[in-house]
Amino acid sequence: MKKFYSFVLHDDVKKYRELLKRVDSYTVYHEPKFLLAEEKAEESPVNIFVYDDGVNIALLPSIKRNIGAIDGLENFSGYYDLKTPHEYSAVLASEQSAELYAKFFNALDEYCHDENIIFQFIRFNPYRQKDSEVAVQCGYNVALSNQQTYIDLEDSAENIFANYSSHARRDVRVAMRKKLYGNCILPTNDNVEIFRRLYVLNMQRLNAKKFFYFNAEYFSTLLTDNDFAKLIFVKHAEEVIAAAILLFSKNFAYYHLSCFNYAFAKFCPMDYLIHSCINISKSYQKKILHLGGGSSTLKKFKQKFSNHRVNYYIAHKIFDVVTYQKICDEYLKIHDDADINFMPLYRGECDKKVIAPPRFTVTIFKTFHLLQERRWAA
Repeated sequence: MKKFYSFVLHDDVKKYRELLKRVDSYTVYHEPKFLLAEEKAEESPVNIFVYDDGVNIALLPSIKRNIGAIDGLENFSGYYDLKTPHEYSAVLASEQSAELYAKFFNALDEYCHDENIIFQFIRFNPYRQKDSEVAVQCGYNVALSNQQTYIDLEDSAENIFANYSSHARRDVRVAMRKKLYGNCILPTNDNVEIFRRLYVLNMQRLNAKKFFYFNAEYFSTLLTDNDFAKLIFVKHAEEVIAAAILLFSKNFAYYHLSCFNYAFAKFCPMDYLIHSCINISKSYQKKILHLGGGSSTLKKFKQKFSNHRVNYYIAHKIFDVVTYQKICDEYLKIHDDADINFMPLYRGECDKKVIAPPRFTVTIFKTFHLLQERRWAA
């Protein structure tokens, strides 16, 4: 048996589930249905890269993209790059061993050279720091993207609320006086469509990058027939005025996507949505609610609810420097105004496309991590 191999997730989900049984732990971002939803959003296959020496195992899901599919780079069909699925990733292993992690990264390096994979981008889970530490030793360019906010749910509800900023406490009380209420609701087709439409309107208003423009199949796959994705609605009377998707792991809840109707901005629906997500996550006995980071404005908003911070690291590696440079040179012939700080440079324009805004009075708070990630591999 080969020590290192890969396969496409949707070709053998059963095999992937069997591999998960051999690792010591994994997060919601490694759930098969989450990764299948990512395939829908990315319109590219999720590959599972596996190191298996017969005793120990390590693996990493990554999206494999054909560089030749980019306009103007057709001559480079057959060359690929990798990125870990949105939002956080980690190497899964049968034991938490730096030596095993290093064996995985080194085997991946050799595999990528052999398979014309020239570039990789990784978003590390903030609560699994060992991955980034080992990646540095294996030649990855690792950087601290930002410090992200989380809620310690093991604290009492009273203390959590008391630790909100004075503005956040005021805004939650405003929402209460307006009789807003938040619930975890069933992800019926109708409810999923309500969330999708509100989210899409938010993205359009913001001229959001293509990366954040999730399609209908993504929401359907993510929210139906699983128990890790929770749909949260905040209503005024019977109208949904804010909504969020929470992702649950064993001890963690992750604030994934959210949106609100700007027409109700004076009712402070986003503050009440965060407040509701905290209470709902606590009711499910989670220990941490990860709110994340984002743009400076978004980070300040989240920081109103907690003083707790955790470091968030990202990384990239160029496996074939010569070919990477050739691709960039060809790309610059077409896009002479390309951002040379964007990594990989040749994906700058195709990943930064925006959707034209309609005339709607809707806006969003969303965990825009990659807007702050040194413009890498959006």
